[in-house]
Amino acid sequence: LDHALSSAYLEQSYLGRAGKFIQPLFEPAGFDWKITVGVLASFPAREVIISTLGVIYHLGGDQDEASGDLREKLQRETWTQGPRRGTPIYSIPTAAAIMVFFALCMQCGATLAIMKTEAGWKWALASFVLMTSLAWVGAVSDLSTSPSMDSFMTDLIDNLLVFLIVAASLLALLRPFMGRRTSSCHSDCSCGKNLSKLMARHTPK
Repeated sequence: LDHALSSAYLEQSYLGRAGKFIQPLFEPAGFDWKITVGVLASFPAREVIISTLGVIYHLGGDQDEASGDLREKLQRETWTQGPRRGTPIYSIPTAAAIMVFFALCMQCGATLAIMKTEAGWKWALASFVLMTSLAWVGAVSDLSTSPSMDSFMTDLIDNLLVFLIVAASLLALLRPFMGRRTSSCHSDCSCGKNLSKLMARHTPK
């Protein structure tokens, strides 16, 4: 009963509603709203998707990759509406799309925090948007979900154009800030001199 209540709370939470709202963007990759919620919950740390799916499927948040109950639940899960109704959600193409997305997406809060500290929030934001967009392109352009090679190439080109437009727009917006940071570093700080001294100190004579 506690697991069912936790699942209901998650579904009606802001995270659950956000997952349902953006699910159409991930439908070409075979993601239902539950997988999409797992994707959103995984942006601070990608391993969170396992426990999130455990909560959604009434199994609790203590599930891990070796949990047999979660595996059986995923294998039995099917689409309940739409043109895919009655077909398995976690098919081989969907599994491949999930792996591609998680391999490319910038899903690590600690990494973004370090990038913000070392290079500024503009570079952190640019990396997050670009890598997430690239991950989406890779997930929805999965060859195994396309009926033919021609269809796959058409979808891939369309999605790459979207990615390039997003990337160019973002870089155009951030370029003035990035240039300003670089020029101020060269003119105001002694990082280059300090690096030269450090290298000379540790160079064997």
